[in-house]
This record gives sequence, C-alpha cells and structure tokens, in this order.
Amino acid sequence: MMRRMSSFMQKEFIRAIRNNMILYGFLFPILLAVIMRMFLPSIEGMKLSIAVDAAVEQDIIAALGDYAEVELYETADLVKGRVERPDDIAGIIKDGDQYVVLLEGNEVGEAEEIATALMNVILSGEKQGTYEYISLEKDQSPMREIVASLLLLTAIVIGGMMIALNIVNEKESRAIAALSVSPLRMLDYFLAHTILCMIVAIGLALVSVFLFVGRETDIFRIIIAILGTTAMGTLLGYIIGGFADNLISAIAILKVAMLFFIGVPIGSVFVPEGLQWLLFLFPNYWAFQSYRNIFSTVQRGVGFELSLGITFIFSLLVLIPLFKTFKKQLQLR
Repeated sequence: MMRRMSSFMQKEFIRAIRNNMILYGFLFPILLAVIMRMFLPSIEGMKLSIAVDAAVEQDIIAALGDYAEVELYETADLVKGRVERPDDIAGIIKDGDQYVVLLEGNEVGEAEEIATALMNVILSGEKQGTYEYISLEKDQSPMREIVASLLLLTAIVIGGMMIALNIVNEKESRAIAALSVSPLRMLDYFLAHTILCMIVAIGLALVSVFLFVGRETDIFRIIIAILGTTAMGTLLGYIIGGFADNLISAIAILKVAMLFFIGVPIGSVFVPEGLQWLLFLFPNYWAFQSYRNIFSTVQRGVGFELSLGITFIFSLLVLIPLFKTFKKQLQLR
C-alpha cells in the first residue's frame, strides 16, 4: 500500500509542477507575504518615532524623548538610511546651526507638519501641555495577525487546488480510467492526495509566514495547525475535482468555493462577538480561529487546541459521508 501511494504521489507532484496554474498558486502566498511585509505598517509604525543624529545637542534629544521614541544614530548618513526604510519615521540632523527634518516623501498623514511643529515647540522652550499615556494592552497590530492567518488558510487552499486540478487533468487525459483497473484503490488514492496536500501546505505555510512575520514564526504550532486542517484542503480538492469534468468547470466551481472558503473567515473579523455563533457550523471558521491564536498574544475564541480539534472533527464529519460519492464519481475500487 505504501509503495503504491509513494509512487502515485511522485507522479501527482510531477503533474502538478507541470501545470502553470498550480505553479502560480504555489507562488501566490509567498508573493502576498512579501508584499504585505513591505506595505503593512507594524506596531512600531503606529508609534511616533524619530531618528536623530548624535550631533544634535543632548538637551534637544532629551526633549524629543518626552514626545516620541528616539532612535539615536552616530552620523547623518545613518539617519538618512533609517528614514529610507519602509516604515514611516522622520529624521532630524544638524547642518551647521540649522536643524533639518528628513522625510522619505511617501509618509502617511501630515508627517512633515508634525515633525516640524515638534521641533518648534522644543526650540521655543515652551511645553505645550502634559500628557498621560494609557496602554490598551495591545502590543501588536491585529492586521498582522489576520494576514498571517490568511496566509495559512491560503496554503491549505493551494493544496486543495492542486488535488482538484490533478483530478481534472486525469479525467481529461483519461488517466483516471487506467487507474480504475490498476492495483490503486480509492483509499490509496485518497490518502496519497491528502498527504501530498499536507506536505505542500506545510511548505507554503512555513515559507510565507516566515517571510511575513520573520523570526517570531512558531514553526511547531504552524505545522500542528496545518496537520489539523489538511482535511479541509482535501475536501475542497475532491469537491472541485469530483464534480468538474474539465478545467473550465473546475475554475467555475473554484470561484464559488473560494467565496465560502475565504469569505467566512474574513467575515468573522467583522461579525460582532454576539453573532459569532452563526458561523460555528463552518470548519473554515474554526480553522481561522486556530490560526489567529498562533499569532495573537491573547486567546481568540475557545483557544488554539479546541478550535483545531473542532476543525478536524467538522471536516471529517463532512468528508467521510462524501467519500462514497467521490468514489462513485471517480469510478475507483
């Protein structure tokens, strides 16, 4: 059994990488992670931060520290380099007797006015008021948590799409008819696809999340989460591959499935807590909750383990009854 499955998995993977649509799918979460890493503001970008040249007087630097988080650099060139990074931060250097405010030019909001007004207040020696800082106990941007969770969900979707397009390709090339008289049984066929989906999803998830989150990536929990939610990808793949007879119909079914598969998790972000129960019957809702708990510093919903367990059970409850239907559709033993 294992030899049959291993041989079949190798052929399926070779078939997958020859399909341009699947190759684009492999690249999508990686490109998305890179783009979001570049443009999504981090929590540091939400703070008022200023890069300051060490040549600026110590009393000015100390005064700036009353209003903003000061990053001190030895030279003006280092300050310029810091300002040119992707996040929004102003720089202050001293040029002779003048203070120069440096901006990259694409900052959000009135960064120039804020930095200039701040320097004017400090140089005038008049403190404009007293400030009290209250923490809302949120030490990260919720968008980072949401995007990282969507990257994991996308990895599962790509794994399912690979299964679907391979099945459709086998139908169109009539390879499925040859498989029906081969020693490969439906259970072997199903398990091989599930394992292949799992391997691809884990690989895409780890690479894309690492590119987006960086060294904070919790590799162990990500792998556990993908293992627990792979059944969703298998289910998606067999729904599309089982009912589509050609590539056109597969793409049509995929579009409709994606509205549900991605729409429910995204919708859950905007649904009030009191109405979240309306989404409890959807396994992708629970998968998204388990993913969010990986990247959140506070517990989301019922927590990581229970959300993952519910996802796994719900997916099996849907997948097992449909197994016979898939078997009939594919005409395998």
